[in-house]
Amino acid sequence: MTDETFAETHARTVREIAEAGARAMGGLFGEPVARHTDPETSHAAADDARRTCGAGRRIVLKYLTVEPMTDFELADRTGWQQTSIGKRRGECVQAGWVAVVWADGAKLTRPAPSGSAALVWQITATGRGKLREIEG
Repeated sequence: MTDETFAETHARTVREIAEAGARAMGGLFGEPVARHTDPETSHAAADDARRTCGAGRRIVLKYLTVEPMTDFELADRTGWQQTSIGKRRGECVQAGWVAVVWADGAKLTRPAPSGSAALVWQITATGRGKLREIEG
């Protein structure tokens, strides 16, 4: 038995997924960079992005194996900002690992927190294969 709370367990799990994803997927997409003329904050941001991009793509794939979700639902479940997890989801779409859900000839949507329509995304067979490859 452990004294770890659910929130601590969740944070540790997300961290472990992120670290494994960074190792497994880091070189697949272009590396975030800063120009040599950019300020130190830009270099720090590029360093941070290099550590988290691959992890974010892996987290998107992992969570979409459970059920199709909007970017807002992904953000809610992962604890990532919607804009950040949405960017990683978009990279997964470009790689062919994630696709929009179609229902009755139309793209499936669910209400976003604002009430506007948000697209629902699902992992593809290619994405499932990539996740199996990553997780060994």
